[in-house]
Amino acid sequence: MILYIGTKQNGFFVEEVAKNYNHSVRYTAELFDVNQILEESLKERTDYIIVDTGAMIFVGAEIVNIISRIKETQPDSRIVIFSQGGNENSDISVSLKKIGIADFLFSFELGVLKSELEKILDPSNPKPEPKEVNIEETNGIGGIAKEIGKSTADTEAVAKIKKETVIETIAVAGSISRIGTTTQALQIAKYLQSCGKKVCYIECNDTGYLHAIQSFYTDVITARKDRITYSNIDMIPCENAAKVRGEEYDCYIYDYGLVEKMNAALLSTFLEKDKKVIVAGVSPLELVTMSSIVQKFFDSDVDYIFSFVSESDREEAEAMMEEKKDRVHFAEYAPDPFFFSSKSIPLYHHLLKEKLREKEQESKKQGFFKKWKGREK
Repeated sequence: MILYIGTKQNGFFVEEVAKNYNHSVRYTAELFDVNQILEESLKERTDYIIVDTGAMIFVGAEIVNIISRIKETQPDSRIVIFSQGGNENSDISVSLKKIGIADFLFSFELGVLKSELEKILDPSNPKPEPKEVNIEETNGIGGIAKEIGKSTADTEAVAKIKKETVIETIAVAGSISRIGTTTQALQIAKYLQSCGKKVCYIECNDTGYLHAIQSFYTDVITARKDRITYSNIDMIPCENAAKVRGEEYDCYIYDYGLVEKMNAALLSTFLEKDKKVIVAGVSPLELVTMSSIVQKFFDSDVDYIFSFVSESDREEAEAMMEEKKDRVHFAEYAPDPFFFSSKSIPLYHHLLKEKLREKEQESKKQGFFKKWKGREK
């Protein structure tokens, strides 16, 4: 599958080459909003994403930033830059190479374009190795902005946007095993990456998930002893959590595992986080567990993400939560925790952008779950 970000009128040649490799092509048409571009790139899994920079209204650092965000959220897709009339030594090409982009289409000649795309799509040709990012050399987004002619004021504005983060620490815990706690922690990470944030995942439980990833996946990066990197997410064991605080991350996401396994010390650190999330479900066993959990955290600003709840049952689930219904969210089906779908954007936008109330209204702590009727199928 190839996603072409641009019009079919400009990218018609892609279809002609793609059919030789049994790839279908989806064209987005013209997009004038950053969020639209990101949503289109997240709609489905793609083998290749071809970005027609000539069809964008953005320039310079804006284009680099957009492509960087696509790359972060779609690490399994090979990104190709279509920039007719450009060259490898231009400022924007150099900046794109520094964020790991290695494939470019520059020619005005149709035959040359097809030939270059053939080489990219041919599985027998190895993917070219991009130049590694040198943080000191690029000086982050600010450095890229300088390279492409931004003024000092613009550079500082871009750097300021990069650093701004409303929520710095997020804690995720599960009401019961296999409810999708780690999936939600990683989906939150992917969402924040799509917002341009640099995030890390911290394993504060005994599931051994990080060890399993390192054991069974071949493309895990282990360049640093205190963490691994997989699917563009830095993943850190709990014993190294203190070392990474204060590093370059905008947001730290803590996976606490099961609520019932948290001791007093872990519970205290859970409650200290800026955003606290408990993952829940609506099966009979899950409801029994949730009843005590809601009572336990009644006076805390905790949000609840419900997994595996059908559309027809969601209204009833909200009613069941009574005073806490405004803190209820419903997760989209996510069989692969590392693949973020645009369908999930509204959930995480609401979860992470909302303004928390300064004080919960007083109410009785009785009667939760009395309204659940069960599924009458």
